[in-house]
Amino acid sequence: MVKMILQLYPVIPAASEEERAALRPIGRNRERYQETLVGWHDIIKVCDELGFWGVASVEHHFWSEG
Repeated sequence: MVKMILQLYPVIPAASEEERAALRPIGRNRERYQETLVGWHDIIKVCDELGFWGVASVEHHFWSEG
């Protein structure tokens, strides 16, 4: 049996790449950061319900919001 793991990459919710770039780093805007975490929570709950083995995130210096 294959056990799936989801790899998450944090991305700030934004209408465009320009808006996203203006909001970096991710932790600077508390509201957007919390929105990202809530979104992750929803995704992780579904993964658990689907029987995923786990969920992980990359180290902070490997993603665009780092």
